[in-house]
Amino acid sequence: MSLVNSFDWRAAVDEARKGLVDKGFPIPKKPDIALSEMVYPTDISGVNDIPLANLCARFNAWYAFATTSVAFKKAEYAALDEVFEVNVAERIYALGKTFDGKTPAKDVLRGEILTTDSDMAVLFTQRIKLGQEIQTLEGLTKGLEIQVWSLRDEQIRRASTRKLEGHM
Repeated sequence: MSLVNSFDWRAAVDEARKGLVDKGFPIPKKPDIALSEMVYPTDISGVNDIPLANLCARFNAWYAFATTSVAFKKAEYAALDEVFEVNVAERIYALGKTFDGKTPAKDVLRGEILTTDSDMAVLFTQRIKLGQEIQTLEGLTKGLEIQVWSLRDEQIRRASTRKLEGHM
């Protein structure tokens, strides 16, 4: 029996997520405000303190959500990748036994498997798409991190300026 259909890797990831929740780990929910509605100001000096704090909180919420999403997508990818690699190895072994004499290179057999086995082609495509999603999420997360730190820096700068002005 093929492992492609015998192991539900998505269910394993869902079970891992549930286990973390059961242990009390906070899993951020998707923020109510759409990310597309959040605009980082071109001139932050024109933003008053309360709107600045609100903007910082919103970016923090999205950053927490995005970071958690990356973690779960990486876990999903790890499970999918393991299923994919085990299935490739299983098929390479079976295909390699059909040759008389010299067996083609592993990469040649892998290519043959991906072009002739529709289950493996689907799994391979899922793996590529998930990898691309992770890369995109990591980029988005990095952008959010930079914006959060920039907003925090501005809050610290303002607080420090007020403190200094109070001592004069």
